[in-house]
Amino acid sequence: MNYSKYTFLLYSFSYVISTNNKYVLFCISLGNAKTVRNNNSSRFGKFVQIHMNAKYSIVGASIVNYLLEKTRVAQQSKTERNYHVFYQMTAGANADEKNKYKINAANTYNYLTQSGCIDMPGVSDSKNFEALKLAFQILNMGPEDVDAILRTLSAILHLGNVKFNESADKESVKIANPDVTAVVASLLGVSDPKLIEALTFKRLVVRSDVTMVPYKAGQAIDSRDSIAKAIYDALFQKVVDGINASLVCRENPVNFVGVLDIFGFEGKQLLLSPPFSLLFASMRMS
Repeated sequence: MNYSKYTFLLYSFSYVISTNNKYVLFCISLGNAKTVRNNNSSRFGKFVQIHMNAKYSIVGASIVNYLLEKTRVAQQSKTERNYHVFYQMTAGANADEKNKYKINAANTYNYLTQSGCIDMPGVSDSKNFEALKLAFQILNMGPEDVDAILRTLSAILHLGNVKFNESADKESVKIANPDVTAVVASLLGVSDPKLIEALTFKRLVVRSDVTMVPYKAGQAIDSRDSIAKAIYDALFQKVVDGINASLVCRENPVNFVGVLDIFGFEGKQLLLSPPFSLLFASMRMS
């Protein structure tokens, strides 16, 4: 590829990203978080392809995500935050949404209070939630899709509030607040007894024999957090699939420019080395 053609593709990519804020907004809300060094750090990697025809006209695009930082869902370092979308939802949900999805204030959730940081100066989470809901409409997400997303996000937060009582011999646990598991089960549309079983027992299958082994306290907490992380990861991929569906190619592509965007470099500052070098190298290899 000669440099004039490369430069054209670089500007094409920049144009597509800058003029499709609704796609960027989804990625930022669900994939970005405040870290020690950056208030808007991406916590996932993505490979973005801008598809073109033989005349280098853009005909579509696609996103492949990988390495989402699932650990952040259940645990954050001091002064950091969980993913933006949780704070946006708790701050911006209206009365009907709070009632329907059992949304409480951010400071009532274990997954949002561990780091001691809930609010960011100069950032309105409630306004960003309104923008996110508008993006739902622009991407042609139906009421059922939006309902599923909000139910899932709320369920994850409530799941983090599940507590366990240890048995006298410390070999098993019971749910200390069954009212919380009932809320989680209702939001996810699953059986409450089955959810409690999954949180307190490990299922072992040896050939045709199934054994239910009770969790100890530490194991139960790890199981709870693993479930929350798995649910969020599946939700994130579902949203990316929805974005890709709206970016589907209008005709068969002949060429593409691909950008490998590693996590951690979002922000309003100038794109300087090393992030620029990494992005430049990934595009040259494409």
